[in-house]
Parts: sequence; C-alpha cells; structure tokens
Amino acid sequence: MIGKYLNKEQKRLAFLEFLKNNPGMETRNIIKKGYGSLLYNTYKGRLCDAKRDAGIDEKYILQRKFRKEKDKQVEIISLLRYLINHPKTSIEDTIKAGHGYPLKNLYKCRLTDARKDAGIDEKEKTDKEKQGKKVVFLDYIRNNPEAKTKDIIKNGYFYILHYFYKGKISAAKKDSGINKKYIQKYDYINKTEEQKNNEGKSLLKYLKKYPYLTKTTIIRKHKQTLYRLYRGRINDAKKDAGVDERYLRQRKDRTEMQKNKERKALLKYLKENPCASKRDVEKDGYKYVLDNVYNRRINDAKREAGIDEKFIYFRKSQNTLERVVDIYLSK
Repeated sequence: MIGKYLNKEQKRLAFLEFLKNNPGMETRNIIKKGYGSLLYNTYKGRLCDAKRDAGIDEKYILQRKFRKEKDKQVEIISLLRYLINHPKTSIEDTIKAGHGYPLKNLYKCRLTDARKDAGIDEKEKTDKEKQGKKVVFLDYIRNNPEAKTKDIIKNGYFYILHYFYKGKISAAKKDSGINKKYIQKYDYINKTEEQKNNEGKSLLKYLKKYPYLTKTTIIRKHKQTLYRLYRGRINDAKKDAGVDERYLRQRKDRTEMQKNKERKALLKYLKENPCASKRDVEKDGYKYVLDNVYNRRINDAKREAGIDEKFIYFRKSQNTLERVVDIYLSK
C-alpha cells in the first residue's frame, strides 16, 4: 500500500518498485493491493506500459491475444522447457516465472495438459526406453519431413526432442537423414545467447547507420531480432541505437504545439535545401512530418516555405545533377 503523504512522483516510484518485486502480478491483484488509481491515472490502466517503465523483462508482459502463430509457438516451447526443468511447479509459480500467457490463453490454465505435452512422464523412463522412443521419433520425422515443432508437441515427442537434440528440430531432421530441403537453415529459437547478443548489436549498428529506414525495410534484414528483442517496436530499437528523435515514428495523439514545431523544422530545412527531393527529406529525418502534415506532397511543403517555383516540378527524366545545373543556368 502506498504511503498517504507521498507526492505523485514518489508514489509512482514506489509502484514501480512493487512491480519489480512482483513482475508476474496481474491487474486485478494490483488493484487489490491498492495501486489501482495510480495505474489508471498514470498509465491509463495499461499494465504493460507500467511494467516496461519498471524495466521488467518482456516475458512477464502479457501481449495482445491476436498475436502471430509463430510467437505463440515460441512461448509454448518456452513453457514446456520450463516444465521439464521444474516438473513439480504449480500454476502460480509458472505464472510468476513469466509463462502466464501460454498457460492461460493456450492451455486455459490446464497445467496437466501442458505437462503432458512436455512429456514429463518420459523423464522417469530408463535410458534404454528413451533410446527406443528416439527411434520411433526419427521414423516419425522420416514419414513427416515437413513437421514443425507444434506437430512434434501434438504427437508427444517434445521431451525426446528436448532430451536428445536440446530442442533443435533441424538437428533431429539431420539425424533422421531426410532431404536437406526440409531442414531450416537457421534454427533461431535455439541459438546461443552469444549469437543472439551479436545479432542484437548488429541490428543497433544497422539502425545507427541508416536511421531513416522504415520498419518495412528493416524487417527484410533483421525481422527475427527486432521481434525477439523489441516485439517489433521500431521506435524502441532506434532509441537504444541512439538515433535522433526526428527519425522516430510519431504518435498520432501529439499536441498541436509539437506538430507545429516539427512543421517549422521541415520548412527551415527546405529553405536551406531547396533542391531536396523526398528521398533527401526522409534521409535527414523529416519523413513523418512530410507524411502526416503534407500527405507526402513535397511541392506543397516547398510552396509553404516560400521557395521559388523554379525549384518545384522538375521533369521526371532529369537526374538531380541536371536539375541543379538547369537552376543555376536559368539565373
């Protein structure tokens, strides 16, 4: 419970400290503990935002239910691995460990079903019995070369995959001797922490070098890393890379004062660079202002900046150098 005589900022810090000590807690329990009004007044009831503000690991933050199938499979695998390592765990401990989403939404809190999928009973079998199950598992892979992890879980082979191949389905497929075309080149879920850290550094280095790129372009090269580390939030990744704020995608609920300030910055830039194209504007961090304020019409922005008409409406066949030459020859 928060102290009566604390100011607003002290209450917020006390709340964040409480979340750090109880990362797996849900909204209803937070309200019972007396933090309801603070959560709704400070974070508009968004527990996810409060947990991120407290610096809590993403695995403790419940995401939207309509997430992608691939993300669901990653979380199911994470839950099953946890159950193999903690066979006597309870529902409460599983949620506290950050596996609340898959247990509640994908298993409807049926821990028995999750244990069955994890193959915990297989753990008690002898090595000889496990070897026999491995032979059966490899036969299954040969008969179903396109099988994915979710199919292996469904058919009760998850523990064997975990025990013999450390969860790497590509290693199991190689061992079965099936055609290489059925084996994924990258088994991202099972990469080492060092490999994942290097990929994270590579993403930040890439963003620092090309801060003007949009999410669509970045996804082509760093999709898995972006979604694993930042849940696809490109702004968070760019902030970590130390990119200037003007390259960040702006929220639609910005105040008129903020929008006006951004508009003036763009107009000033255009006055200093009258030959600038849309590409130049995007590279120098004014893409979102141009998109939101002028609907991507750079000529409208140039007219508002008071730029001479000779800098507007260039022929499409002309390249940038020819345009500049034409402008200065016409003086």
